[in-house]
Amino acid sequence: ANAMLGRIMQRMTPAIAKSDATINSKPYNYFVNNQEFFNAYCALGHNMSVNIGAFWFLDYNEDKLAAVIAHELVHGQKEIGGANGLAAQVVAVHAKNTGVTKPNEWEADNIAFTYMADAGYNVGAPAAVWQAVIESSSDSSKKDVLSDILNPSTHPKDSDRRNNYSKKLTEYSNGKVTVDANSGEVKINGKTFMTPAAAGNMSGMQRSYFVAGNLAAIYHAGQNTQNAYAEGGTVKIAGKGIITPVAGDISAGELVTILNNIK
Repeated sequence: ANAMLGRIMQRMTPAIAKSDATINSKPYNYFVNNQEFFNAYCALGHNMSVNIGAFWFLDYNEDKLAAVIAHELVHGQKEIGGANGLAAQVVAVHAKNTGVTKPNEWEADNIAFTYMADAGYNVGAPAAVWQAVIESSSDSSKKDVLSDILNPSTHPKDSDRRNNYSKKLTEYSNGKVTVDANSGEVKINGKTFMTPAAAGNMSGMQRSYFVAGNLAAIYHAGQNTQNAYAEGGTVKIAGKGIITPVAGDISAGELVTILNNIK
């Protein structure tokens, strides 16, 4: 977990420096602590701490963890926050005495999206984190991690934040890529690409945001003029993976055909 946190911080630091060079003169101390519930926080003095419970809840998915940490780094750069960070707020925790307000949270979400993109992480991951939280309410294995911090809150609703991140993903794709929040259907230019199946510990809906994030990066970079192809079971464009189909998905060959016809 500490190694993963280190990688994330090493990628986030130059990404943040693009818009706020003060991070170079005020670098962060960061570490994983042994608390087993889902939380992360940035304390005064640029100290970032992430609970091991956040790694458990997010199944050690680096893109998802980067989304949580990016949000906290916005608070750190703006010197807002305290002991209850995004991971607590992401499940609607009540942020006591931290100075974090609803406008602060929307601002942090929006800036964190830019940090994610500039660091080269999947821009669908923030929406996938919120989707995971929405799904956790019926998942007994997740409730144990979340139970200590599930409280009413004045923070934005989890579904509103997911939808905001999904909207930003679409904007990042130059308006080309969308995800249906009810069905998980991924569309390009208003045409259906696919509806991913669940895989491992990730639901189909979460995978939808990851697939859309990969596509958004392609369209943002203007690489969508290149043909899609299958390599090693993965659908790719310009050398970048879009999706590796699993049982329940359309085959890689069929997805390549669909993708090239849409483009």
